[in-house]
Amino acid sequence: MISPKPVANGRVDDAARRATGGGRPSFPFSEVKNTFAPEAQLGFIGNIGASNWLWGAKFQYKYLNATTIQSPVVIPQVGQQFPVGGGAPTTLTGNVLIQSSQNTVNHELKLLALVGQSFGNINVYLGGGPALLETKTAVYRAVGFGDVNGQPTDITGAPVNFVGTQWVWGGAGQIGMTYAFASTWFLDFNYTFAMTDKYKNKFEAPFTSTSNGLTYNGIATLTTTQRVTTQAFAVTINKAF
Repeated sequence: MISPKPVANGRVDDAARRATGGGRPSFPFSEVKNTFAPEAQLGFIGNIGASNWLWGAKFQYKYLNATTIQSPVVIPQVGQQFPVGGGAPTTLTGNVLIQSSQNTVNHELKLLALVGQSFGNINVYLGGGPALLETKTAVYRAVGFGDVNGQPTDITGAPVNFVGTQWVWGGAGQIGMTYAFASTWFLDFNYTFAMTDKYKNKFEAPFTSTSNGLTYNGIATLTTTQRVTTQAFAVTINKAF
């Protein structure tokens, strides 16, 4: 157990550091969000020579605005306490309590290479290519607790909020069918699966807190590791030029 020295001041580094940044592993969790999303696409498709085989490409944009929420979240944490005036540091373990952890996917862009086959006014195709998604990670009211003499103690003080936005690369695959119902108009039915690479958000905030006559100050660091997958079934009406 930690026995803080009776000093007027103390310092805790990384008291709210999540294990993905180097401490104990936190538990994984996943949430699913279903939503309707507007979509726009632009592309071309044509025959390979005189055969009924097709090739082409497609660019798609989708506005998802989908948010998954995990609430509350309790994750392990680890840090160190450095007494003022010197002395060996002691390890602080405990948990970080987060009122709400939210992950949002706003924009999704895909560039797909297509190959398919024509059957009269019906085309079937497969596609694949890179995907780019804009994601937002939000952590609301995070507090780092350390086990001091067997008692959970609020080390990082008042709850803090973190928000980070970044674009993340991934890949996408698609299977679809088009149906031409007029000379230049056709319907496109497709199913798409997209997955990003794993990506991290690192948040930091200075803190000062007082507990049991001791003052703690330092930097609270929280690191999240995530991956986003999207699945969509889309129906679009298109015009050929």
